[in-house]
Amino acid sequence: MIGSRAELDTARRATAPAAMRCAASRGTVYLIVLVSVAVVVATSLAGMMVVRTRQRATDAAAEAVQARAAARSAVELGVHLVQSTASWRDNLKPGGDWITNLALGRATVALTATDPVDGDITNSDEDALDLVGVAQVGQARHKVGVRLQPTFEPLDCLSAAICAKSSISLPSGSAISADAPVVTNASFAATSATVRADVEAVGTITGSAYYGTRTPSAPARTIPGTAIFDDYVARGTAIPFASLPSGKIKKCVLSANSNPFTGVLNKDGIYVVDCKGQKIEIATCRIVGTLVVLDPRSDSIITSEVLIEPARAGGASLLVRGAIAVDISTNMLTEASVDQSLNPPGTPYAGVEDTDLSDEYPQSIGGLVFVSDDLTIQSSTVFYGSVIVGDVFQISGSRTVTLTYDAAVLSSPPTGFGTPGPMVVDASTWERVVDP
Repeated sequence: MIGSRAELDTARRATAPAAMRCAASRGTVYLIVLVSVAVVVATSLAGMMVVRTRQRATDAAAEAVQARAAARSAVELGVHLVQSTASWRDNLKPGGDWITNLALGRATVALTATDPVDGDITNSDEDALDLVGVAQVGQARHKVGVRLQPTFEPLDCLSAAICAKSSISLPSGSAISADAPVVTNASFAATSATVRADVEAVGTITGSAYYGTRTPSAPARTIPGTAIFDDYVARGTAIPFASLPSGKIKKCVLSANSNPFTGVLNKDGIYVVDCKGQKIEIATCRIVGTLVVLDPRSDSIITSEVLIEPARAGGASLLVRGAIAVDISTNMLTEASVDQSLNPPGTPYAGVEDTDLSDEYPQSIGGLVFVSDDLTIQSSTVFYGSVIVGDVFQISGSRTVTLTYDAAVLSSPPTGFGTPGPMVVDASTWERVVDP
């Protein structure tokens, strides 16, 4: 029997708290589930972000390694091309660009080649070469460089103290003293003369006063022709013959930092005088560098007191396209005689430079001397280096020629006196290049 409404209300009120408690319990569980899911999702997302970050770092590291390897490969490709392709200079673009936008695996590479000496990579086989490779892989970029140095096979004439194309015939009472061979591509005669040196001749060797070995029937040495002057003319600074007072280089210092005739300096100390068949006289002066004399009259002469030196050890000091004579004094070259310092700032002697007029210097001719025609020695003369003569080497009268050989002319031959060999990598110059 159904109870009264009052009883139903009472029963309803009795069961309500239990229902509410059940609903609250279900809400709490739902909230816990939501929070748990959020934690799991957040943890998963964080993990994914860590993985992605690590992956990006790994990819970046891999790209950096690949870029580094590709940049070096670009340089090594350049080294291979230099050493295997005779015309490699012709393939360079303006500015030294050699390779641009070359695909190398995942990398894009470029290669540049520049001349660190004078910026002109085409004007000399004797300048060093800088190769720089650049590689891009993704966001990674790497740049690496190395320097190549030239090598040369020196002409065999450079191993001689004196080497002449034609016969050498010493007059009575004359003498030659040298600590390296005296060589002729013809015959050697020393009748009543004294030779304190080893002698080599393609032909015969006659005479008796030899204080060294004698080697007749020797192979001919290679002596350069007049084509070697072209490079010196191209790199040198012209001194017009008209600017020489009375055709004389006299009472002056001529060097990379001193040109009293035109004031135009040459960083290598190479000065060219085209005599055009006129007589030139070189006297009472100091020359440090390379003096190039073209087509002098046959009676041209080096006289009085002179000190002629190359700009570097083994370098050329005097190049004459034609004939010249040497008739120098045994006196010291003094600053008082020229009324100026001969070791001014920028042109030191034995490491010392000053402006006083109290110094004096022993006269001598050093470095490599090349005369394409005849060289006549009219005085007792001291040379330090090597003397190469394209025709006749002769001594007038009872003079003594003393020559102390400088092996630097052989180990580091001047331009024109060696045949170019392969460019070689200077391993000590590998470096990462940083853009300025």
